[in-house]
Amino acid sequence: MLASIIIPVYGQTDMTLRCLEALAASRESSSLLHGASRGENQAVPEVLLINNGAQDFPAEGKRLARHLAEYFGSAGRMFSPPRNLNFAGACNLGAREAQGRYICFLNNDTLPAPSWLPPLLNALEQDDSLLMASPLLLYPPRGLPDDARVSPQWRRDGEIQHIGVTLRPDMRVRHLYEYWPADHPVTRRARRFDIVTAASLVMRRADFLEAGAFDEEFRNGFEDVELCSRLVRRTLERGKERRRAAFVPESVVWHFCGSTPGRKTHEEHNRHILAARKASSCMVPDEHLHLLEDGYELRLTPWLTWQPALSLRQEALLDRELKKQPSPAEVAALLREYPLWLKGRLWLVSHAENPRLALELAMRALHFDTSPAPLEHIFRLAGELGLAELRRSAADSLRAALLPPRERNERLLRLRAELRGRCPELADQPDIVRADEARFLAREEAPLRALLGE
Repeated sequence: MLASIIIPVYGQTDMTLRCLEALAASRESSSLLHGASRGENQAVPEVLLINNGAQDFPAEGKRLARHLAEYFGSAGRMFSPPRNLNFAGACNLGAREAQGRYICFLNNDTLPAPSWLPPLLNALEQDDSLLMASPLLLYPPRGLPDDARVSPQWRRDGEIQHIGVTLRPDMRVRHLYEYWPADHPVTRRARRFDIVTAASLVMRRADFLEAGAFDEEFRNGFEDVELCSRLVRRTLERGKERRRAAFVPESVVWHFCGSTPGRKTHEEHNRHILAARKASSCMVPDEHLHLLEDGYELRLTPWLTWQPALSLRQEALLDRELKKQPSPAEVAALLREYPLWLKGRLWLVSHAENPRLALELAMRALHFDTSPAPLEHIFRLAGELGLAELRRSAADSLRAALLPPRERNERLLRLRAELRGRCPELADQPDIVRADEARFLAREEAPLRALLGE
């Protein structure tokens, strides 16, 4: 048996069945790739469902078992633990029971495209230095019906959910290029990361078990980050070259992200456990390096946030387009090609045909712009539309960005020292911000304080 696909499940039977249907449709392509040299039994992966909801949804368990047998026959197995093991425990159970040399952890809120698995297996088979392989995970197009099936067009119309996880200089994790168009050129390059998500992840079963599997102290979040950091630390402690995870662009999986009930309920607990495990001790900031490879930059904003950005030359060329009185459709087309063109995003907000569309565009701009600029629009538009709760939330976020002078100065000094040790190539960023302090206070901070009545 070449591979075992492990899917934790808690309720959501219709969603799980849709995932299983997509997996069944992809089996033929896996057989074609591996069957000639390995034989039919090895070519077809087994599918292991770990039914965490067996006690809470007994009737649904029977339904899952019936369809699992229908789709995969003896290659489909279901395990029903007496209690909810959460994601980590369910995956660990599946890994212990798996018969494949490779294990693939797969969320039940995913739809794998045809031929998604062979490229991931090939990447690991061809390169022993790789620990993991991860596909291109896409948010499906908005507004899809609940019974939507895999469509080749989604590669064009969806948005990036995951290529790989990077670290910013403040050691915060980020999904690289999240919300960028699914057909953008950044999705076509193979890459290497220290951290990838376990929503769809392939690795050697022996490596996983030897490393100690997922830490079951986590509750449906950050298990993958901690495992990746532990694997990196193990190789470094042994004096070996850093082994990494591969992003394999030929493999595509659609992810209805965050569909699991209570997915974000334990975020604070998980962050505490992650810190206790000292997961960042062997990690280094790398987002700026990935951006640089693609011709982009990472800058410290005057608001002391880190902003992925176009080069100054690219920004200037695009800003000139706004002087030509373009249509909103023309600006939107440019944003598909240049998602980091922040002035273009705010131009669209200002030129929207009605306040509700403007609000939608401003909310979307938050995915790309780490300054308060989108929040200022949201604050004004929420007031205009009578959305009191949203207006209060935007005001709270804006006030949090307004630092007292002493705290601001302390943060800049501390950041300068941290950058010199952590990523010296960005150590000049606090000095650049400080040199522009007077203009920033007069032209950006003061109007924001006036807007908030401070």
